[in-house]
Amino acid sequence: MENLFCKADIRQAMRLRRNSLSTRRSHLAEKKALAALTSLIPGHGHILSYASFGSELCTWDMNFRLAAKKRLALPKVVGKNLRLYRVNNIETELTPSRLGILEPNPDLCERIETGDIALAIIPGLAFDPLNHRLGYGRGFYDRLLQETESGIHTLGIGFTEQKTGKPLPVEATDVPLAQIALF
Repeated sequence: MENLFCKADIRQAMRLRRNSLSTRRSHLAEKKALAALTSLIPGHGHILSYASFGSELCTWDMNFRLAAKKRLALPKVVGKNLRLYRVNNIETELTPSRLGILEPNPDLCERIETGDIALAIIPGLAFDPLNHRLGYGRGFYDRLLQETESGIHTLGIGFTEQKTGKPLPVEATDVPLAQIALF
């Protein structure tokens, strides 16, 4: 129970920290992220990104570029899991989830498997020096990464203000990321 309490405290503190970033600071980080991510993206395969919302590091410029190249994959929550879909047209193929997050419309998007993913860009509320991330607490990404047998390269992205100085509390179901890039 103590880990969950600590995680809840960290989530609340990091959400407040991220929400307090100025618009100028956010835009500067987004520009740096777009430039850096463009060089990190492999030349083949689909790129699993996320539909940023709220104060998350904005991924929309990158997502539009990937969609234009028919390489964008976005997750859709189905029950307790994420299903992945290729999105070719962001403006017409996404619908809001019950939480207001844009997700692929399964009637308009092709479902793809994790083996089709060359790079997974993963959001989070906090990141630590050991490449662990703290998400929103529902375990969607951890379950997805546990299911993969293909060894997808995972990259956590966010703002430098989301980095912790010490390791986050982790549980057996938490999957560390291969790499973290904070801007």
